[in-house]
Amino acid sequence: MSEPLTLDQAGVLEVLPHREPFLFLHGVSDLVPGQRARGFVSVPADHPYTFGQPHVPAGLVIEAMAQLGGIAVLYERRDENIVALFRSVADFTMERTVGFEERIDLFAEVGRIRGPFAEVQTSASTGGDPVASATLAFALPRR
Repeated sequence: MSEPLTLDQAGVLEVLPHREPFLFLHGVSDLVPGQRARGFVSVPADHPYTFGQPHVPAGLVIEAMAQLGGIAVLYERRDENIVALFRSVADFTMERTVGFEERIDLFAEVGRIRGPFAEVQTSASTGGDPVASATLAFALPRR
């Protein structure tokens, strides 16, 4: 087995079609393509998708987990012209809110990939304390 990979934001941009202001991953580490990945994000209070909330909206946490899940699923298939479309979220739990500028650490573990579908277990934490978790499903059509 090869060493886990690390991606900076430029590396993330090579895999995901997302661009600012909808790109939430600032970096990826411990990437074992098709198996797992770790990533992080820190959302500023003036981000256009905070909608005046006093903390990071739960939807942005889910989207960040989904982007990391997409990287874990797509990285080894990035030359196959496949895109990961966020299909559904199940078993979502939000343990606590996250303040702006707080680093959110993300984890994604690929469950199963069957044909054009994938399932990924995801979680988010800050300072080692759980923030959120969810099972995410993706459709994997060709572009």
